[in-house]
Amino acid sequence: MDNFLGEIRMFAGSYAPQNWHYCDGSTLQISQYEALFTLLGTTYGGNGQTTFGLPDLRGRAPVHKGTGTGLAPVVLGQMGGSETATLTAANLPPHAHVLTAVNAPAATNTPTTNSMLSTTTPVAYVTNTSTPPAPLPTPVAMYGASIGYSGANLPVSIVQPSMAIGFIIALTGIFPPQN
Repeated sequence: MDNFLGEIRMFAGSYAPQNWHYCDGSTLQISQYEALFTLLGTTYGGNGQTTFGLPDLRGRAPVHKGTGTGLAPVVLGQMGGSETATLTAANLPPHAHVLTAVNAPAATNTPTTNSMLSTTTPVAYVTNTSTPPAPLPTPVAMYGASIGYSGANLPVSIVQPSMAIGFIIALTGIFPPQN
């Protein structure tokens, strides 16, 4: 079976066969691979005078160049994506927390399991700095940690399930004709 020059294949072996090279971003000499340079140019690296680069598919999934329906354009050689993502509050859907309270006199000033907030007689804002709680003349802001965001803001892996296999590029072969 003949191959085209610059053709990329998946290969399950532990080495690149003769006249093939791993797609590992290596820099090659133009003088040794002029025909391949004619196809690739400096799309994948190199200085274009004496060297050119091979595609680097290590840890990457190849995608077709162009613009898919509803997708951003992708140009030949463009890298994209990330192995992790950090979610922020802007990534979360809006939500609310219910504060359960009753409009009746408190039965105790000691919090217990399944207890609710209630009013004192007369209605006042209280803090737990004294026992029993003392009325405050003005409203008091809740402690930020009790109503703020939680979590460590650490990145999470978004790598798809995968298996490593070699991608190889043909260093020699039939020069592909244009349509």
